[in-house]
Amino acid sequence: MNINKFDTLLGFEKTLLPMRAARATDTLGKRYRYSISDYNKKETKEIMTEAEFIVYSIQQGWGLKENTDKPCRKCKGLHCIDESACPKGKIKYYVWGKKYGVEITKTGYDFALWLISEDLLTFDSIQERIETEKAAKEQSERDAAKAEQEQKAIAEAEEKAENEYKEWLYETTKNYGSIIVDPYVKGITEGEKVLIMRDIYLDIIGEYHERAKTLLVLIDNIGNPRCRRDLISRLHANNIASIKTFEQITGIKLAKTQKERSMQLETITKSDYTTTPKQYIPRKPNEQAEYNDIFYIKQPSGDGNNIEFIESCGRLWKYNGYDFFITYAEKNKTAIYKITEGKTGVLVVRGSTLKEAKDTAREITNDMRGGKPLGTSFAKIIEQNIKNHGISPLYKEMVI
Repeated sequence: MNINKFDTLLGFEKTLLPMRAARATDTLGKRYRYSISDYNKKETKEIMTEAEFIVYSIQQGWGLKENTDKPCRKCKGLHCIDESACPKGKIKYYVWGKKYGVEITKTGYDFALWLISEDLLTFDSIQERIETEKAAKEQSERDAAKAEQEQKAIAEAEEKAENEYKEWLYETTKNYGSIIVDPYVKGITEGEKVLIMRDIYLDIIGEYHERAKTLLVLIDNIGNPRCRRDLISRLHANNIASIKTFEQITGIKLAKTQKERSMQLETITKSDYTTTPKQYIPRKPNEQAEYNDIFYIKQPSGDGNNIEFIESCGRLWKYNGYDFFITYAEKNKTAIYKITEGKTGVLVVRGSTLKEAKDTAREITNDMRGGKPLGTSFAKIIEQNIKNHGISPLYKEMVI
């Protein structure tokens, strides 16, 4: 007894839409126990999928039939062959032998019709199709594995390139501007650019830190597509200090809207830059002149693994035995006052007016906040902070 065994639909699923193909695979892949006869007419029970049984039945010369499950007077009690004869009857589908039929699903019936249309009527023709499908599946799996490996290699290469870029950007930023004056450099030096940038940041946002030099590295390397992309990302509408720095360093006036500015930055080259940037003049020189005391603010380091102290400028304010530094800036035409504790470099409070910021700072030094006592005294908070992260370089020589 030759029975074709297979785990695909021999290509039938390719004639269906994806969702129908999935349902057909599930339906025809279900296993049942069927009664079949060998060449000696000996009947046996065989567990087969519906698809395998249909293939076997067609090879045995069985036909196809569709009947309703209700008799009618027109057919004199016989099952109706014509669907219209019993419009309310449910259609049933069969593979039909000489004496009886076996009910199959509508999907199985369609599969059988497809087998006939493809001339897959013999054991050998089915086996040939099985081998063809198997070879195609194996080739597809090899192609998929190869594509996956290629995608993995591309992803790894991109990740490596990204890590190398970030490392280069970090190291270049760290070393940028170490020389203020260089007789061998035509035009402005890196150190002079840093001084211009520092003046702009202190004027506009009231503070400056060394990591901001990344912007200058991106400006100098605008010809690098990766640097250009980062530069466009940084020069958004709310980053006024960075936009002003770009304009001051390059001599190029940027467009007002984000869309126009991005399009403009896509076409700018380093040859468009001026070689003699103008010295920056603070917008409010009289007011900013008050904030010229050097101190240090505490921030995460460039690699994000440590804490570092960043030089800044503010106005010294002594109160209740503590050194505080006040910085002033404007954001969206709104004044912002920040008060930082000197020894730790930690921002204590910010306010829209100097009085508001100072009143809150006074309350905190008295171990209160919002009329409620702090969980830990302010002095202990300062002491613990210094113990964990060290003291500001401004106070290195002092004994705590």
